[in-house]
Amino acid sequence: MNASGISRHNQIGILAGTLLAFALRVCQLGAQGLWYDEGVSWYLAARLSPGDMLWWTATDIQPPLYYLLLRPWLLLAGDSEFVLRFLSLFFGVLTVPLLVVVARRLFGPRAGLLAGLLAAAAPLYVWYAQEARMYTLLTFLGLLSSYLLLRALDRPSRRIWLAYTLVSALALYTHYFAVFLLVFHLLYCLAHHLPRRANLHAERPISNLLVSQLFVIIAFLPWLPFMFVRLGTDASYWQGIFKLDEAVRHVLISFSVGESVLEEPAGWLTAGFVLVLAVAVIALLRRSETRRSLLFCALYLLVPIVLILALAAVIPKFNPRYLMLASPPVYIVLGAGLAVLTRQASHAAVKRLASSFTFLTLLLFILASFVYANWNLYTDPAFTKASFREAVRYIEAHKRPDEPVLICSGHMFTVFSYYYRADDWTPLPPTRILDVNRILTFDVADDLNQAVAGKPGVWLVLWQDEVADPVGFLFKLLDDAGAQIPTDAVLWQVRIRHYALPPDARFSAQPAIQHPLNARFGDGIGLHGYDQDESRLTLYWSALRPLGRDYKVTLRLVDAADQVWGQTDERPVAYLYPTTRWQPGLLLFGEHGVPVQPDTPPGVYTFEVGLYDAETGQRLPVYDEAGQPLPGDRVLLGHLTVP
Repeated sequence: MNASGISRHNQIGILAGTLLAFALRVCQLGAQGLWYDEGVSWYLAARLSPGDMLWWTATDIQPPLYYLLLRPWLLLAGDSEFVLRFLSLFFGVLTVPLLVVVARRLFGPRAGLLAGLLAAAAPLYVWYAQEARMYTLLTFLGLLSSYLLLRALDRPSRRIWLAYTLVSALALYTHYFAVFLLVFHLLYCLAHHLPRRANLHAERPISNLLVSQLFVIIAFLPWLPFMFVRLGTDASYWQGIFKLDEAVRHVLISFSVGESVLEEPAGWLTAGFVLVLAVAVIALLRRSETRRSLLFCALYLLVPIVLILALAAVIPKFNPRYLMLASPPVYIVLGAGLAVLTRQASHAAVKRLASSFTFLTLLLFILASFVYANWNLYTDPAFTKASFREAVRYIEAHKRPDEPVLICSGHMFTVFSYYYRADDWTPLPPTRILDVNRILTFDVADDLNQAVAGKPGVWLVLWQDEVADPVGFLFKLLDDAGAQIPTDAVLWQVRIRHYALPPDARFSAQPAIQHPLNARFGDGIGLHGYDQDESRLTLYWSALRPLGRDYKVTLRLVDAADQVWGQTDERPVAYLYPTTRWQPGLLLFGEHGVPVQPDTPPGVYTFEVGLYDAETGQRLPVYDEAGQPLPGDRVLLGHLTVP
């Protein structure tokens, strides 16, 4: 035993766990290209001045500490994928010995070593240690802050409380959700000390904690307005309905097998993981001396989860990685519960054997699940990051010098510019941060005229274009003006298109509608005309006011006797752009295949179009340009001759 109270055997165990953590996290660290979020990390830390970086983060969804740490590291070591991710690896590895120390303080040395082993191999931790984002830093600071709280409550000192205040403030400057750890700290202090108020030390732990947290808030005050403004104006996601059961399921999967197991096997492995965790909790509840520590872990886990899920119910933007800061107690409790199973008080050989068998079975199940998940991370193409690097390499190998590049969505310029260092590219739309309300329209024609004027061709890089261009304006304009050249690029999550353009290619923001109309459905939707060829019908729409209902178009092919010989029912414009998202006054289009049944006899047929409420099925009445109601609830369009 040394001065720190840790035996040489345990020191060797901590070192072995730390080395295992490093080996798993450094394996193939730079093998994959950066995905979008990592590109943002690089751009903020490497391409912007400190002042511009602070301004960016003030209008984004994370505070600046991670980028402030990443900047000098990149200046020192370069900006390769390996180097860029190494900072996350560093804090991910540091989390393991720190977790051992916390578990040791709560449940004893054996629990500490087992918890460290589990944390070293945890797929969740391995995954995010290989991503250039702030989540391992946040987890480390949250765990360090919680450890310092335990130290301050057990042996109060001004130095420990000062360290707690500093680390907690740093955690808040890493991610806004660190505030939920402060709530957990306060609740634990209240739950543990209020029932024993008469026996408190002179330092008054609750008062000390409140003072420390007050100073944390004061330290965060300069950034607090930015947090509230961003929470109120975040337009980086589609408003939807938060599904609690789905969120909880994904959190359980994330904490058990991380991000690298497909949904179906992940469900079964997670069920086993939860069962093992339940066994560990029951084993700890049966020992009175561990209940205080179990309370600490329960609050550590549940308070952030409950509060973050409650916030997601109000602001329905959620990802399981937001809850990674609450994950350390899971591995601590697992390690402690397994450690209890190794302590068989009875001298009966049968009971000792049963306890050892149970311990080995549960431990091997957890470790086998972890090995499977980590192996997927290293080898399974299903968990490949978006292929920005491969897309750029393909374009650079095949494009002519006089062919420009368009990127859609425009906010991917951060990761795109990491790989593509030429300047002949145009972001569409030119947004800095994803904004689902700022989509492409026919006005993109002006950008195209400026970017490709006189060019023989153009390359188009697509990622999240279903958000930035859900209607497909970019495709329509390029398809109408040029000819798409097939490519043989094999990419993941990213697509590329290559177009040949005529020398006189011009794009118009005012489409030449073949058959103009001026009909109105209900009091909110205008039909402005249609284009028709042998296989496709293009309808032009607009919203006359904000629409609160999801409407569908029914397109039918009828004969002279009004018998239907083909019908299609779908959203008028695009599946991912329902009428509830239409912006009033914006001219939209929707392309539909000609609905002809295989047994349709030869003859001349008529297209008719109607709109109905997708939920109730109620059809909308039709009015002409003078506002007079038309008979029926449909508009008759052109004719089709079936040979």
